[in-house]
Amino acid sequence: MSVEDQRELGLFQNFMTPPAGMDAAQLKRRRGEEPEAQQALFLNHSSGSQASASTMTFASTSSEPKGKGKGKQPKGKGRGKGGKSRPAAQQSWNDQWSSDQSWSSGHSWTSSGDLTGQMARLLLRHEQQLQSIQQDCKLHLYLRSGKESFLPNLCEVAKEWSRLRRDEPGKINSPLRTLLLRATLQEMETRIKLTISKEKQTAIDMQWYKEEEGWTYMQWNAQKAQLELQATPSPLATETLLELLRELRTLVNPDSVKKFASLRGLPQEPQSEWIHFQLELGFRPQGDRMWEIFQMLLNQSCLHPLGARLRKDRIRRFLRVSRDLPLDTALSSPSSVPSEVPLHFQPLLHAALHNADGTACYMNTAFIALLWALGSYDPARSGSLCSLYQCLTARSDLRLMRNMCWTMLLGNWARPNQQHDMHEFLLHLMPRVRLEAFSGLWQTRRLEDTGTVVCASSSALLPVTVDLPLEARGLQHCVQEWSARHYHTAFDGTMPHLLCLHLSRYRRDDERGILSKDDQALPDWSEVLRIPQFATSHDLQKHWRPYQVCAMALHYGPALHQGHYRCMTRWGQNPVRVWLHDDNRAAEPLSLPDSVELSRKAYLIWAVRMD
Repeated sequence: MSVEDQRELGLFQNFMTPPAGMDAAQLKRRRGEEPEAQQALFLNHSSGSQASASTMTFASTSSEPKGKGKGKQPKGKGRGKGGKSRPAAQQSWNDQWSSDQSWSSGHSWTSSGDLTGQMARLLLRHEQQLQSIQQDCKLHLYLRSGKESFLPNLCEVAKEWSRLRRDEPGKINSPLRTLLLRATLQEMETRIKLTISKEKQTAIDMQWYKEEEGWTYMQWNAQKAQLELQATPSPLATETLLELLRELRTLVNPDSVKKFASLRGLPQEPQSEWIHFQLELGFRPQGDRMWEIFQMLLNQSCLHPLGARLRKDRIRRFLRVSRDLPLDTALSSPSSVPSEVPLHFQPLLHAALHNADGTACYMNTAFIALLWALGSYDPARSGSLCSLYQCLTARSDLRLMRNMCWTMLLGNWARPNQQHDMHEFLLHLMPRVRLEAFSGLWQTRRLEDTGTVVCASSSALLPVTVDLPLEARGLQHCVQEWSARHYHTAFDGTMPHLLCLHLSRYRRDDERGILSKDDQALPDWSEVLRIPQFATSHDLQKHWRPYQVCAMALHYGPALHQGHYRCMTRWGQNPVRVWLHDDNRAAEPLSLPDSVELSRKAYLIWAVRMD
């Protein structure tokens, strides 16, 4: 055995039979070492040189000095003869404590913070390693709900499988996960054939299919919120796709498919637009071949007839926990954030709020926008949202509906797991939050012979509805039209530090009886916004106070209770910094021209007073 092997084996001598020449008492002493010494040995292996130095320091402080000859032992004072000294272990333990029951300066571990930091780093490394492994076996499939959805069929398949398992178990040879995946692949093959035979021209018009090449690849453009045709890879012929799907069905078995299930079960009447399935494949040869085929189906247009989307698993960005920073600061401080951005915004930029079933986007957007607006004014005045901000600093991947503080704020909000109009949600939420920064009152006045008459008024705590005129010149034009509409509208008294504008983008077509959405951009959204204020309480004269847009809620979709919500935030004037926030991921920086294009989707706008 080599010297290195012998040294390594020596680390485990405590758990082995003692060799010749070592008495049992010596072994017993080694086994009876203080827990702190064993803890230092563990941290030595997990933290490198820093822990090694700490272990050496501990060893030097916990051993009694040895004197030579008689009389070198310290004599005891008080009763008794011979001045017998305390046992070495007892002296070592007591010497570490001072009179005020705190660790002495000679001990290398002065608090539990070092141990907590070590454990946090270890857990983060484990999580990163698990996510790295999942990159080679995990996929996400989204099935659209609605009239043509395959989800009701899957529900019936699952019910029948459960009945057979209960009443006739001999007829079932496959677990539910493999049965559902085979059914999905077979339905996908059937719909491809039907599309080619009956709806080929529709597929060509939508760029799913090219006559002489086959099924195309289309990539989702998050900035433009639309699918874009990809030049590479090359389209796949229909026969090639059908052969791949048949091969997939033959490869499906309990060993190759470890998981295929919806994150929220299979609802008979789904409330969300998309139902999220997770697919985990095995690492054996059959699972490897399935992985190769599924990679060919990523961004493939052949998924559209099924109403499906397929994507790979993404790695969540973890921050390296520095030994020089407090743990909560290190965990909540994203990299690549400009230095001029205040520190209290960093947890919001790093936040990746959960939206597993696709219905929490309106809550997530409202949460980020409100906290960002409050941070633009005064973070110390967050009111009842302060505890939620602290939760976010401790954990960036927050799931709001599992947070007690958030659910208490919601109160009796009906069907929170269903998609809602975000404006209606704020009408419910804001009176319950009662934020001081939104204190204010606007009025609509008209002048009569008897004097000024107030026609309407409302609190600035609620979003102020502003119409979007035809051929609007920008956000300032919308505010001016709101102020001069019918009579005179402006804020009375003290202006609120923060206000929320509800941009009415939907118009009713009386002839057709439908709502149409106006997607006009707001090219001046990053400029100073002037909000009217009545000069006195008895006339119609106005002053215009400067505000700055700090956050916007963007809505995508044909109806307000459907589609998707995202948040756009802003900091600074020169230069203007803009970020785009979405569910399940950290914020991404935006250029100012891109933000102007995205302002076509602006639905709710938060502004902070500048004077």
